[in-house]
Amino acid sequence: MSSVSPDTEIKTIQEVSQVVNGIGFHLQQLNLFLSFFSIFINIFHLLILSRKHMKATSTNIILIGISISDILIMLSTVYKNYGMVDRENSDCMTTDFRFKIYMDIFVWGINTSFRRCGCWLGVLMATVRYLIVKKVTVSRYGNWSQASVGWIMILVVFVVSGLQTTFYQSRWIVVENRFVPLPLM
Repeated sequence: MSSVSPDTEIKTIQEVSQVVNGIGFHLQQLNLFLSFFSIFINIFHLLILSRKHMKATSTNIILIGISISDILIMLSTVYKNYGMVDRENSDCMTTDFRFKIYMDIFVWGINTSFRRCGCWLGVLMATVRYLIVKKVTVSRYGNWSQASVGWIMILVVFVVSGLQTTFYQSRWIVVENRFVPLPLM
């Protein structure tokens, strides 16, 4: 038999919950600060890589794609912190405006799509660099270092990832649980 009363157990659980929520709040603020810092660094990175003499190889072009992906991911993080209805869970959102719900779904889609793009572009860049270095004498891989190949790779990755996200999010349904329909704005 337990010697602790139910009131004491509830109070202890509430205290632990307050501590965890306090830590979570501070970590979320740190995440927001790091997102702003990452946006600044990636814009600087993008400015350097977008110079004419830097856009000569496919690996630098793929780095531009990675930078664009990172900027969009961090911008979606900032939006989620300031404007999103439910920051943690995209499955159930409530608001008074239909436009806001669709905007939140769109931001979740951007976040999902470009997070995937960043990973794919990193692997693709490593593969391209490997093929350029190891297969330098094979003429079939000779054009992989050209900038146009990098742009094509970025476009393919962005389109495929966007299509995957679109197909995934097309199963989401906006349901109104009220007698009066939501206003658009």
